Amino acid sequence: MSDIDVLVVVEDPGVDKLDTVLKLRRRAEELGVPEDAPLDIKVLTRGELDEHRRRGLYRRLVEVAGGGGIHGSPAGTSAATATP
Repeated sequence: MSDIDVLVVVEDPGVDKLDTVLKLRRRAEELGVPEDAPLDIKVLTRGELDEHRRRGLYRRLVEVAGGGGIHGSPAGTSAATATP
């Protein structure tokens, strides 16, 4: 089974990325995603995302939430699925 790529873009470069990943995993479990689901969660700033896109690391991004933050995550956080 292939993993599920989740890219989270944060506006604040000071956001604790590990804490954000852990909060997202906990929230996913609350929503019924199995604990052992192969989630590959990456947290990037807008600048890091732009650099990755310039280098061709992501071909397609699909926004799934925006602007208002994700439950349990800092405001100004949005998530997108990524196709590397």
